[in-house]
Amino acid sequence: MRRLEGLRLVVVLATRPSEVAALEPAFSVLRGDAHVQTVTLEPLSGGAVRALVCAELGAADEAFVAACHEACGGNAFVLGELLSAARVRSLAPTAANVGSVESLASVGLQRAVLVRLTALGSDALHPRPLRRA
Repeated sequence: MRRLEGLRLVVVLATRPSEVAALEPAFSVLRGDAHVQTVTLEPLSGGAVRALVCAELGAADEAFVAACHEACGGNAFVLGELLSAARVRSLAPTAANVGSVESLASVGLQRAVLVRLTALGSDALHPRPLRRA
């Protein structure tokens, strides 16, 4: 970071909550720097979910929005995959389709995870059993 001083750039570091403990020594150094700003993302609120559902699918029934919020748990990635699957299936965001929301989240996540695993190669899709020493 010291070599970057004076340059017009932004460095963004993102972690999952489960990764923070392993990286704590490096984080304590970063947090001590006057130029470092930490932003902790909170789960999406019901209002944020509503805005994203309506932006993707049009006007939505409150029951459908509530089901989306429940299914994604406030996770923006999961919501995005759910909405993508709903759009592909031309699913109207109505109360009548609330029962389909949970399965849409599953389908969208399965697809996204498979795409990522495929990019890692065949060992990621078909791992070899661990050998015990």
